[in-house]
Amino acid sequence: MLAVLLALSCALPFVVAAVAGLYVVYAVLMKPAKHRFPPASDVSSAARSKVVICVGDSLTQATVSGDWLGILRARFPELSFLNAGVNGDCAYNVAVKARAIRECRPAAVVVLVGTNDAKAELNGSWGKHSRLYNGLPQEPSYDFFRSSLGSALEILLGLDPVERPCLAVLTLPMLGETPDHIGNREVVSRYNQALKDVAADAGKAGGDLEVLDLNRALWLRVKELESTTRALQPPPVAKFMGLMWQGAALHYLLGWSWDSVGRRQGQTVMSDALHLNDTGAAVIAQLVGDWLVKTGNRSLGEATPTKEYHLRYFRIVGLIGEGSFGSVYEVCDLRPTLSGANPLGLDRRCALKILHRRQYLAQDMLARAKQERQVLKAARHPFIVRLLCAFRTPGGEMALVMEYCPNGNLNDFIVRNGQPGLPEALSRKLIAEVLLALGYLHDELDVVFRDLKPENIVLDVAMHAKLTDFGLAKAEASSGTGARSFVGSMFFVAPEVTPAASRRYGPAVDIYALGLVAWVAFTGGVTSRAGSEAFPREAPLLSSCQNQRLPPESHEAMRAWLDERREESFSFGPGPGPKQSPRMSSLAFAFVDTTTSTEPLRRGSASELRYHPFFAQSPLHPPLAEFSDWVALLPSVVEEEEPMSPASVNTEDSWSYGATRGS
Repeated sequence: MLAVLLALSCALPFVVAAVAGLYVVYAVLMKPAKHRFPPASDVSSAARSKVVICVGDSLTQATVSGDWLGILRARFPELSFLNAGVNGDCAYNVAVKARAIRECRPAAVVVLVGTNDAKAELNGSWGKHSRLYNGLPQEPSYDFFRSSLGSALEILLGLDPVERPCLAVLTLPMLGETPDHIGNREVVSRYNQALKDVAADAGKAGGDLEVLDLNRALWLRVKELESTTRALQPPPVAKFMGLMWQGAALHYLLGWSWDSVGRRQGQTVMSDALHLNDTGAAVIAQLVGDWLVKTGNRSLGEATPTKEYHLRYFRIVGLIGEGSFGSVYEVCDLRPTLSGANPLGLDRRCALKILHRRQYLAQDMLARAKQERQVLKAARHPFIVRLLCAFRTPGGEMALVMEYCPNGNLNDFIVRNGQPGLPEALSRKLIAEVLLALGYLHDELDVVFRDLKPENIVLDVAMHAKLTDFGLAKAEASSGTGARSFVGSMFFVAPEVTPAASRRYGPAVDIYALGLVAWVAFTGGVTSRAGSEAFPREAPLLSSCQNQRLPPESHEAMRAWLDERREESFSFGPGPGPKQSPRMSSLAFAFVDTTTSTEPLRRGSASELRYHPFFAQSPLHPPLAEFSDWVALLPSVVEEEEPMSPASVNTEDSWSYGATRGS
């Protein structure tokens, strides 16, 4: 008996602590939300123009879900966000409080509701619980959801057109991360279609109303992340209640993040098969934030994302490349915004390019550094790296933050692949992507790249080619005197680029360099030669790879290589010629022969080369015979990357150095 009493006395503190902990969790989860919607008479019109009310259920209240309103508050510090989310609320509850929301005369209202309506259809006991817990006049149903949501939108849009708020309605997220579950395949899809129909009917009466497709955005994020983050099968939605309490205990008692809770259960954007983790919350904040930016000029005054960038917002992970004019680092983006390439709160990777200002000033190249920033700001193309922001470091250095491409540059990729080069199908796809980027620069922006080489073609996570390093780009190349300067990388310059700068040249120099890049990709190139990096006014950064793969050492050597193989007769089919590399077909040979012509006019423009037999007649994938085939190269990239593109780029001229700033 004494031993039992002793054991009980030892265990008692742990039992008390566990009970107290569970009580704390219970108190947090069951604590009712307190919302005060101040009447319009208590708030000035200027203050009301900055108010955004977010109404919905537990996904908005965020006691058991990632806090997407917190992300928006950090992104838009000048706005006032009111959280009108209540755990367990259905569309009927939103309709009841719609009049109180309307009386506030807010500038914008965001509605995220319907998950509790939909899940009640999967389990009758959930419907009974919702009716009792949330004071519904009847159990949730599809028809009740439609009518309640319609009433809510009608009330919110019923104001005078002058004071009517901008209104965003988000589609329902998934019920668990299993796409073929009946809850997602039938129930959620049916409710989302009803939501879109109701919103369309409400919008006909007038007002600024937009449906934001949260469901689609979440599934895209799941597809993107599941191969790297998912270790377990996601749980079914039927287990959400137990998982919710378990996750709340881990979060509130042990300090786990909602992302960690979700990963423990095999989920990527959810925490318990019903609620969203921090990653899922970031998706909501991205959608709503971009919508606020779009509507900002009409109703939110100067509502724009924070533009104050500083070196402290970026943690250096490693060095990508360096040279005498600067260095490029892989960094983790710590900014409390969603403007990076990856809108996750934990691991947003970017490329940080630090340009050494004093070196640029000594070489009279500061104008080129500014030109690089301006070209990147103007460029909006899936095969050109995106500029996320620009700022000055505390030491006065110039900094560019760009999207990070984890597969490195084409030169390093060719080195890793080994000779005799890359498979022709892969080379053809990458060359086609670069050709589209050059066409965009030449035709849309009137820019000549002037430094095309394998080191300046980087490969993103999906192995798409992107142009980077615009330090030598020439804008307005077709006007005035055009381009004459003797710049570029020694073994990739066209014959018309001469030391005497006596000839004017244009986009054809990029086509010539593309032909040399193609030759290197097909053959594996030749290893770097001594002094290959020493060239007047070379691009500021050198490759981190010391083993550069280069074309023949001169224009004459390139033509000699081609002429030697041209002597052998072969037909222009997909097969290799007798003396050609086994990785270069006759069509590939013809493409290199055309693009490396010493006569600029014979090379063809970027748009004309799309019809070259190398693309139009090749049996390789992807097919590129028709214009529609080229268009098809773009959407898959744009579809995936558009939600992750920055909301804005810093437009302040933070690189203007006057006498007071030193030189």
